[in-house]
Parts: sequence; structure tokens; C-alpha cells
Amino acid sequence: SKAEFYALLQSEKLPPRTAQPSPYEFINALQEARDCGDGAVVITISSALSGTFQGAVLARELLGYETCYVVDSLLVSVIYPRHK
Repeated sequence: SKAEFYALLQSEKLPPRTAQPSPYEFINALQEARDCGDGAVVITISSALSGTFQGAVLARELLGYETCYVVDSLLVSVIYPRHK
């Protein structure tokens, strides 16, 4: 439940932590899409707060993946409107 999740965050059992995906992780995912003949769009967390955007760009360049577009969202979170 939501209450249990937030209780775990405050405990030692599930301390919050963050880490950006490595360029290697992007390479693996993008290579799979490219090998299937697909294009890709990668939308990342704001480059002002994370190196995720740069990691995705680096992976795209290393692969020479011309139909991959990396977009800096300039956001940290998104609020979706509730549908009734």
C-alpha cells in the first residue's frame, strides 16, 4: 500500500537513492531498438539536474544511431490530469 511504501522509505530497509543510467545501459537498449530496425525517442530528466541526457546522447553517438532522438525534458516530474 501507499502507507507501507512511505513507511519503508523512512526505515533502513528501503533508503531512497538515485543513480542515472550509464551510457552502457543506454547502448544496450538503443542497440536492441536499432537492430530491430526501429527508431527511438529518449526523453530524459532535466539536464540541469542529472547527467542522464548526456549519457543518452553519448550512447546515440557511439552507436551512430541516426534515427534516435534524445530530448531533454527540462523537467523532474510530470503531473498527469486525472481522467474521470
